[in-house]
Amino acid sequence: MINATIVGRLGKDPEVRETQHGNVCSVSVAADHGYGQTKTTTWIRLSAWRGLGDTLNKLTKGCRVVASGELYEDVWTDKDNVDHKSLKLDASKISIIDWPDQAATSTQAAAPQQKPQVKYTPKVDTELF
Repeated sequence: MINATIVGRLGKDPEVRETQHGNVCSVSVAADHGYGQTKTTTWIRLSAWRGLGDTLNKLTKGCRVVASGELYEDVWTDKDNVDHKSLKLDASKISIIDWPDQAATSTQAAAPQQKPQVKYTPKVDTELF
C-alpha cells in the first residue's frame, strides 16, 4: 500500500454514484509540479466514501484541496485493445485550502441549479506539517 498526500485543484464539480458498498464521490484533481517551462500537471482521480464523500460533494470546480489516502495505479485495456493507466487516490482525509475566485457571483446567483456555496473558515491542519 502506498500512502500519499496530494495538493491540487478540482478539475470539475464532484460526482456521486451508488455502488453495492455505498455512495462514493469522485473528482479529478490537477496537481502541478515544477515551474516555468518545466511545469507539468498530473491528473489524479480522487474518491471519497460516506461522510467524507458528502463533504467532497459540497465543493466546486477550482477549489484547492489537500487529500491524503491510498494511492494506486489503475490499468485497463479498452475495446480497441489500447492500454490505459491512471492514478487514483482513495481519500481518508481531505482539507480545503481555498475556494476558486468568486468573480462570477452574479452568474451563480442567477443559476439556482448550481450547488450552494459552503461557508468555510480555513484552519491549519497540524497533522500534515
